[in-house]
Order: sequence, then structure tokens, then C-alpha cells
Amino acid sequence: MENNSYNVATININTITNPTKLNALHSFLRTLDIDIVFLQEVENEQLSLPGYNVICNVDHAKRGTAIALKEHIQFSNVEKSLDSRLTSLRINNTTLCNIYAPSGTAMRAERERFYNNTLAYYLRHPTEHVILAGDFNCVLRQCDATGSNTSPALQATIQQMQLHDVWVKLCPQVPGYTYVTHNSSSRLDRFYISPSLLNHLRNANTHVCSFTNHKAVTVRICLPHLGREPGRGYWSLRPHLLTTENIDEFKIKWQYWTRQRRNFQSWTEWWLKIAKPKIKSFFRWLSKLAFDDFHREHQRLYNQLRRAYDCYYQNPSMLKTINQLKAQMLVHQRKFTHMFVRNNETYIAGEPMSTFQLGERRKKRTIITKLQTENDNMLERSEDIEQHMLEYFRKMYATDETPNDRDTDFVSNRVIPENDEANNVSMREITTAEILAAIKTSAPKKSPGSDGLPREFYLRTFNVIHRELNLVMNEVLQANFTAEFVDSVIVLVKKKKTD
Repeated sequence: MENNSYNVATININTITNPTKLNALHSFLRTLDIDIVFLQEVENEQLSLPGYNVICNVDHAKRGTAIALKEHIQFSNVEKSLDSRLTSLRINNTTLCNIYAPSGTAMRAERERFYNNTLAYYLRHPTEHVILAGDFNCVLRQCDATGSNTSPALQATIQQMQLHDVWVKLCPQVPGYTYVTHNSSSRLDRFYISPSLLNHLRNANTHVCSFTNHKAVTVRICLPHLGREPGRGYWSLRPHLLTTENIDEFKIKWQYWTRQRRNFQSWTEWWLKIAKPKIKSFFRWLSKLAFDDFHREHQRLYNQLRRAYDCYYQNPSMLKTINQLKAQMLVHQRKFTHMFVRNNETYIAGEPMSTFQLGERRKKRTIITKLQTENDNMLERSEDIEQHMLEYFRKMYATDETPNDRDTDFVSNRVIPENDEANNVSMREITTAEILAAIKTSAPKKSPGSDGLPREFYLRTFNVIHRELNLVMNEVLQANFTAEFVDSVIVLVKKKKTD
């Protein structure tokens, strides 16, 4: 089977529920392009991450575990321990097991029972590959902690299953501490893999985070093909870019673009070849500037935070600096998130949406992972689903030269009377006021189409583009346009209450 390279992470998120910290977590996953993430100390059983399927296991103690996989990755055999400290599942022939072991000296006996009984039970079914990850709250080597916190039970389980520590394999000379305080350091968060995956490892890293007191651990590894990830989709203009300053700059650009009309035979041709591409290019450039500014400042703060952590064990006074840098990163994240979210998407009746409501809304963003054909065949591979739908619509929209019995009564030579009132009203010149009224009465938050220009764009820039838009609309009224002008996009939507 074909192997592909995937980014896998494990993060103890320290029971975060704050929206800004959750957004920081999502930014982390997006920036590093994480495909699969193991989460520990999960408090919210409704945890939602855009673009991921999240399998949570949270009990009354609110110290749960979760595994999040990109939406196109299919999984099965989900199992959850009753104490919420373990979640496992399978992807193809690979077992993923995420654990959050009991912590502290007082819980040593319970931790040993957890490794002897709970972990052994959930790894009872052999598969070709195994990835065991999480917060183990103990170490197996003295060099992985500044104190003594070893676990004979975990040592026995790892040896019995012949699992290998990824960090020891790839970075044997680097301490790789993931939990650091002023008087101790430990490599609590880590990955173990089966021998079959040793030759498929690419790299491993640790990352400081603003949203938790643990470092995240990431591993790049080759796994059997998990399905093709959906493309990035069509670009869409974000309304936050429609500021007064940006529209003033857009006006100057628009005046230059309209002068190029003389190079085209019609306004509709100019609209397709110059106006829309230039509008898209201009606002994509503004969006890129905003993202670049965010990531540049975030990277600056991140580098300072990493250096502060490196000094923390030897210099306890660095804790104040660490907390200040985390606060700055979260403030920076909050400003960035607020700028990129529409008010009408985060407010209901004038009140902010709760994290739960946001989670419920995000859950509706699903992709089709299974499709039953007219022959009752079940397609599960993304490539097979795509090919089937292409053939389906190609056949549906193909030219049929055979006369259709339903059309035999259609009178093709029908002539509309010259002075028909309804026809004259519908064919009269479209006014600027009518165009504006149509835009204002259109529904908000609708898909903008392949050009990516939403209703908000036309409302905010109408005073700039109304003359040219009027000329384009009246040319279309006279059937003066090419087939490209009416291009559209068909999107398959998963029906409710279906598998």
C-alpha cells in the first residue's frame, strides 16, 4: 500500500476552555499542518477544532483525552476507558492510543495499575502498526527527568510490545524536556511506535505553546495512505478587509483598471478578464499582509518564549517573563482572531456566542466520507467518490440528441407580442438604484461563488463600482456575454440523518 508522510502531535492542553487559547491551539495545528493530534487534560466533551473530527473521552473529573484527525481521515474501532484517561482507535491497519496517566508521587500505585491493567487491555488487539502517545507522567530513563519518577509497569509493557521511543530514536543526545518548572524538568510527553514504523520516521520536535504549560511534541512519520485531503477550495474575500483605508486604496486601483476597458470589445469581457481577477488579486494581497504580520509577530514572541524556557530551570525568576510572553501571544492571537471573524457569525441577538454554540456550528462542516451508488455499492475512498460524481454529472449534463417525449408539445416558434407589457418591463434598462436594492435585499452569509466576492463586497464598494456594474448588467440583459460569464460550481452537501 502507498505510504504518505503525516504530521502527528501530542499536547497536554491543561483543561483550556478560554476561546482565545482554543484559537491559539487551532493556529498551532494550522501552522504546523498537523494531521493527527493526541490531546490530554481535555475538559470540554464538546471540544471542536475546525477541519478535524474530534473523538473525546471526558468524565466528571474533566481530565479527559481526545484524538483529533483531519476530516478526510477515516477511523474505526473507537474505544474509551471509563476513567477518561485513554482513547484508542484504528486508521486502516494502525492502532492509535492516547493516554493521560495519573500524576504525582501520591498516585504512583494507581499509575502502575493503569499501565498494568488499563493500557494492556486497550492494546489487546494486534495490528500491523501501533502509535502510543500522550502524557505518561513518568519516565523510563533517569536522564529524561531531573528527579526520580520511573515506572516499572510501563517499562514492562513497552518491552513486551517491543515499542520504541521516537525521541530516543531520532534525538538521542537532546534532553527534550516537555514539562519544566523552576526546580524540575521531565520528558513526560512522548511517542512510542511499533518496530514496523521505525524506518518510516522522518523527524521529531518540541514546541513551546502560549495555551498550555506543557510543550507540544510533533513527529513526522510515513503511514499507509489515509485518503486524499480535500483541496483548499475557492478563495473568498473576508469582510474584515473592507476597511475605509483599504477601500480608498481600492478606489485608486479601480480607476486604473477601468481605463483598460478600451482593450476589450465589451464591458462583460472586461469584467471577466480584468475587473474580477484584479479585485481578487488586490484583496488576496491585503489578506496575505495581515497573515504575514500576525505570523511575524507570533514568531518573534515564540522565539523569546523558547529562550525563556531554556533558562527557566537554572533561573526561576524567568517564570515571570514566561507568563508575560504567553500573555502577549494570547493578546496577539485574540486581536487577530477578532479581526478575521464576522460580527454576524459570532453574535446572536447582540450577544456573543458560547464556545458550545461555536462547536455545534463547526460540527456541521462535514465532508462526504461514504457514498452509496445507485447500484447499492458503498464507496469510501475519496478518489472513488470523486470519480463517481464526475461521471454522474458528466452524464447528467451531456448533450442528448434523442428527442425527449416531454418536449414534443413545446412550441419553438412562439413569438412574444411586440408591445407585451410584461416583456417590456423585464427588458427595460436596469437602473443603479435597482442594482443597489437587489444587493441590499439579498441574503447575507451566502456562498459568493467561484469569484469569491460576497454580498458585503458589493455593499461596501458600491459607490466605487456602480457605474461599471450598471454597464455590465445591461449588457447581460441584451444577451451580450460569453458562456464563461455564467460558470458555476456544484457542491455536494451531505444530507442530514444519513451515514
